[in-house]
Amino acid sequence: MIDSPRTLVVPLCFFCALLLVTGCTGPRLMKTPNLIRDAKNDPFAQVPEPLRTSEISVLFATDRFPEQKSSNSSVSFGADRSSHLHVGRCILTVGDDLSWEELVDASVSGRRSRKHRLSIGEPDVVLRYPGTFWRSARIDDPSRDYEHFLQRRVSTREEVHRLIDEWLDVTQDKEAFIFVHGYNNDFNDAVRTIGSLWHFLGRKGVPIAYTWPAGAGGLTGYTTDRESGEFTIFHLKMFLEDLAAHPDLEWIHILSHSRGTDVTETALRELAIAERAKGVDPRQSLKIRNLILASPDIDMEVASQRISSERLPKAVQRTTIYLSRADRALKLSSWLQGSWSRLGLMNVDTFTPAQLQALAFFPTVELIDTDIETDLIGHGYFYSNPSVSSDVILILRDDLGPGAENGRPLKPLGTGLWRIEEGYPGGKASLFDLIR
Repeated sequence: MIDSPRTLVVPLCFFCALLLVTGCTGPRLMKTPNLIRDAKNDPFAQVPEPLRTSEISVLFATDRFPEQKSSNSSVSFGADRSSHLHVGRCILTVGDDLSWEELVDASVSGRRSRKHRLSIGEPDVVLRYPGTFWRSARIDDPSRDYEHFLQRRVSTREEVHRLIDEWLDVTQDKEAFIFVHGYNNDFNDAVRTIGSLWHFLGRKGVPIAYTWPAGAGGLTGYTTDRESGEFTIFHLKMFLEDLAAHPDLEWIHILSHSRGTDVTETALRELAIAERAKGVDPRQSLKIRNLILASPDIDMEVASQRISSERLPKAVQRTTIYLSRADRALKLSSWLQGSWSRLGLMNVDTFTPAQLQALAFFPTVELIDTDIETDLIGHGYFYSNPSVSSDVILILRDDLGPGAENGRPLKPLGTGLWRIEEGYPGGKASLFDLIR
């Protein structure tokens, strides 16, 4: 394995495989996390009666352009950008005519007799934010268009709150769980990911797929998606502000992946700057309880600046960062961008003494080395590996800090540094665990 991104030689077939990979989930229910296998930690016993079904309802927010091929065809969302943020519902169906009892049996078993497919219904767009392009702005007084935009924003926030209320009415957990995907993911990828995770969280709170216009594809797809990630930041900020303003929503949890980590970090950074300028503590006003950065595709020097100089961790209650040296997608990203290193590739041996010392000043930041088996690409382990997904659940569902004494038996490596090993949280994995 070649460590230096500047000397990385990528065979053409592998290069194309990485560029064409379209998401980390696949069309099936995710593998049962070790935490839940064999009903050792059953998250389904407390699921409210209205949610005990093989259908999973997911709220989505997207600034992908809506496509409709004919007047009678359904709406879909591609990789083109929209000036409007669209918010609505989408229904996932697990398997074919599964009863709730059959779904629970499959969900707690590591030896499923069938690989239950996740079918996605037509997106139901409930509301549309005002556009952020003013192509027809009034030449005599453009401010009047902006004033109209702000007025529309007020009414849109009220509509978002009514939509959130539909979920809060059937759950005791007044929390939202947002997934922000990465490069070359499509609309369905994002919905499947948060839908599956929410199911294994015990269907608590509000599951939200925030899906931006990624998926351009081709040899230039990475750079196109990168700029689409910059485009979506304004919309993500609006949406997070509106969620935080909901009076009954107590906490917001954000799980972001790959390029989505940069999108999320940038949006939170700008929101935190605005809150501090108003004399407000962003940890209270933004309500971000957990920020998870999985396989972060961010330049290490940029990440260090945001953490140490711009105090981004002080805008949220806890930040968890998952790292893997086996992440080949991030190695390719380093090579493509001429970047020294990506945050998601770091490990305890590559942090400088100054960086390790800086971690001591941010006790709410956890860096977790994932010493686990991965697939060929090694990029979607937060979802596909039952050891890592178990830790994600312990954070999002149970809000646990790291350490065996807190119920998360990670291996300590130093201040703020931890490791997940195969079989976590219960011990060494069997051969079956590694190949299933």
